[in-house]
Amino acid sequence: MKTIVIGKRNAAYQMLQGLKENRTKRLQQGAFFVEGVRNINQAIAAGWKIRSFIHAEKGLSDWAKEILAATETKVNYQLTAELLAELSGKTDGSELMAAVEMQKAPRWWNNEAGCLQPQADNPFLVLFDRPGNKGNLGTILRTCDALGRMA
Repeated sequence: MKTIVIGKRNAAYQMLQGLKENRTKRLQQGAFFVEGVRNINQAIAAGWKIRSFIHAEKGLSDWAKEILAATETKVNYQLTAELLAELSGKTDGSELMAAVEMQKAPRWWNNEAGCLQPQADNPFLVLFDRPGNKGNLGTILRTCDALGRMA
Protein backbone atom coordinates (compact mmCIF):
# COMPACT_ATOMS: atom_id res chain seq x y z
CA MET A 1 0.00 0.00 0.00
CA LYS A 2 1.24 3.43 -0.96
CA THR A 3 0.78 6.48 1.29
CA ILE A 4 0.59 10.00 -0.14
CA VAL A 5 1.33 12.81 2.31
CA ILE A 6 -0.79 15.92 1.73
CA GLY A 7 0.32 19.13 3.42
CA LYS A 8 -1.59 21.71 1.40
CA ARG A 9 -4.76 22.08 -0.68
CA ASN A 10 -3.31 20.44 -3.79
CA ALA A 11 -4.95 18.35 -6.53
CA ALA A 12 -5.06 15.22 -4.34
CA TYR A 13 -6.80 17.14 -1.54
CA GLN A 14 -9.27 18.68 -4.00
CA MET A 15 -10.02 15.18 -5.34
CA LEU A 16 -10.86 14.00 -1.80
CA GLN A 17 -12.96 17.10 -1.14
CA GLY A 18 -14.82 16.58 -4.43
CA LEU A 19 -15.43 12.95 -3.51
CA LYS A 20 -17.05 14.08 -0.29
CA GLU A 21 -19.05 17.05 -1.55
CA ASN A 22 -19.82 16.53 -5.24
CA ARG A 23 -22.14 13.83 -6.57
CA THR A 24 -20.82 14.16 -10.13
CA LYS A 25 -17.23 13.66 -8.92
CA ARG A 26 -18.32 10.57 -6.95
CA LEU A 27 -19.92 9.07 -10.04
CA GLN A 28 -16.88 9.92 -12.19
CA GLN A 29 -14.49 8.36 -9.68
CA GLY A 30 -16.75 5.40 -8.90
CA ALA A 31 -16.31 5.89 -5.17
CA PHE A 32 -17.99 7.51 -2.20
CA PHE A 33 -16.82 9.03 1.08
CA VAL A 34 -17.28 7.31 4.45
CA GLU A 35 -16.59 8.96 7.79
CA GLY A 36 -16.91 7.67 11.33
CA VAL A 37 -15.95 4.55 13.25
CA ARG A 38 -19.33 2.85 12.94
CA ASN A 39 -19.70 3.58 9.21
CA ILE A 40 -16.18 2.37 8.37
CA ASN A 41 -16.64 -0.78 10.45
CA GLN A 42 -19.96 -1.51 8.72
CA ALA A 43 -18.50 -0.94 5.23
CA ILE A 44 -15.67 -3.38 5.94
CA ALA A 45 -18.00 -5.93 7.55
CA ALA A 46 -20.35 -5.76 4.55
CA GLY A 47 -17.48 -6.50 2.18
CA TRP A 48 -17.26 -3.12 0.45
CA LYS A 49 -13.88 -2.54 -1.24
CA ILE A 50 -11.99 0.25 0.48
CA ARG A 51 -10.04 2.18 -2.14
CA SER A 52 -8.25 4.57 0.24
CA PHE A 53 -8.05 5.67 3.82
CA ILE A 54 -7.60 9.29 4.77
CA HIS A 55 -5.93 9.78 8.14
CA ALA A 56 -3.86 12.11 10.30
CA GLU A 57 -0.08 12.25 10.42
CA LYS A 58 0.06 11.03 13.99
CA GLY A 59 -1.99 10.27 17.06
CA LEU A 60 -4.07 7.43 15.61
CA SER A 61 -6.00 5.22 18.00
CA ASP A 62 -5.38 1.49 18.24
CA TRP A 63 -8.60 0.92 16.29
CA ALA A 64 -7.42 3.11 13.40
CA LYS A 65 -3.98 1.49 13.33
CA GLU A 66 -5.58 -1.96 13.28
CA ILE A 67 -7.95 -1.00 10.44
CA LEU A 68 -5.07 0.46 8.40
CA ALA A 69 -2.97 -2.67 8.92
CA ALA A 70 -5.75 -5.18 8.26
CA THR A 71 -7.44 -3.59 5.24
CA GLU A 72 -5.90 -3.73 1.78
CA THR A 73 -6.11 -0.46 -0.14
CA LYS A 74 -4.68 0.96 -3.35
CA VAL A 75 -3.36 4.16 -1.77
CA ASN A 76 -3.83 5.99 1.52
CA TYR A 77 -3.69 9.72 2.16
CA GLN A 78 -2.01 11.21 5.20
CA LEU A 79 -3.18 14.77 5.90
CA THR A 80 -2.09 17.46 8.30
CA ALA A 81 -4.38 17.95 11.29
CA GLU A 82 -5.70 21.20 9.79
CA LEU A 83 -6.60 19.65 6.43
CA LEU A 84 -8.12 16.59 8.08
CA ALA A 85 -10.32 18.81 10.29
CA GLU A 86 -11.34 20.84 7.23
CA LEU A 87 -12.25 17.71 5.26
CA SER A 88 -14.16 16.14 8.15
CA GLY A 89 -17.82 17.04 8.52
CA LYS A 90 -17.78 16.45 12.26
CA THR A 91 -17.29 18.98 15.03
CA ASP A 92 -14.58 16.92 16.73
CA GLY A 93 -13.17 15.70 13.42
CA SER A 94 -12.50 12.13 12.41
CA GLU A 95 -9.17 10.40 12.72
CA LEU A 96 -9.94 8.04 9.86
CA MET A 97 -12.08 8.43 6.75
CA ALA A 98 -12.38 6.19 3.71
CA ALA A 99 -13.01 6.30 -0.02
CA VAL A 100 -15.10 3.23 -0.83
CA GLU A 101 -15.62 1.84 -4.33
CA MET A 102 -19.15 1.90 -5.66
CA GLN A 103 -20.55 -1.45 -6.63
CA LYS A 104 -21.49 -2.07 -10.23
CA ALA A 105 -25.06 -1.17 -11.07
CA PRO A 106 -27.47 -4.09 -11.44
CA ARG A 107 -28.39 -5.09 -14.99
CA TRP A 108 -31.80 -3.39 -14.72
CA TRP A 109 -30.23 0.02 -14.03
CA ASN A 110 -29.66 2.23 -17.07
CA ASN A 111 -26.46 4.19 -16.34
CA GLU A 112 -26.87 6.56 -19.30
CA ALA A 113 -30.40 7.60 -18.38
CA GLY A 114 -29.90 7.16 -14.63
CA CYS A 115 -33.12 5.22 -14.26
CA LEU A 116 -34.64 1.77 -14.21
CA GLN A 117 -34.94 -0.25 -17.39
CA PRO A 118 -38.53 -1.44 -17.82
CA GLN A 119 -38.49 -5.22 -17.40
CA ALA A 120 -41.47 -7.31 -16.43
CA ASP A 121 -39.48 -9.69 -14.22
CA ASN A 122 -38.23 -6.88 -11.96
CA PRO A 123 -40.18 -5.14 -9.21
CA PHE A 124 -41.25 -1.53 -9.48
CA LEU A 125 -38.97 0.56 -7.29
CA VAL A 126 -39.13 4.19 -6.21
CA LEU A 127 -35.93 5.73 -4.89
CA PHE A 128 -35.79 8.94 -2.87
CA ASP A 129 -32.68 11.10 -2.82
CA ARG A 130 -33.05 13.61 0.02
CA PRO A 131 -36.72 14.50 -0.46
CA GLY A 132 -37.14 18.22 0.17
CA ASN A 133 -40.37 18.19 2.10
CA LYS A 134 -43.21 15.96 3.22
CA GLY A 135 -45.54 17.32 0.54
CA ASN A 136 -43.31 16.12 -2.30
CA LEU A 137 -42.94 12.71 -0.66
CA GLY A 138 -46.73 12.45 -0.27
CA THR A 139 -47.26 13.35 -3.94
CA ILE A 140 -44.86 10.62 -5.04
CA LEU A 141 -46.55 8.03 -2.82
CA ARG A 142 -50.03 9.01 -4.08
CA THR A 143 -48.80 8.73 -7.68
CA CYS A 144 -47.47 5.23 -7.00
CA ASP A 145 -50.79 4.32 -5.40
CA ALA A 146 -52.70 5.67 -8.41
CA LEU A 147 -50.58 3.48 -10.69
CA GLY A 148 -51.44 0.45 -8.56
CA ARG A 149 -47.83 0.05 -7.50
CA MET A 150 -48.12 0.31 -3.71
CA ALA A 151 -47.32 -2.91 -1.90
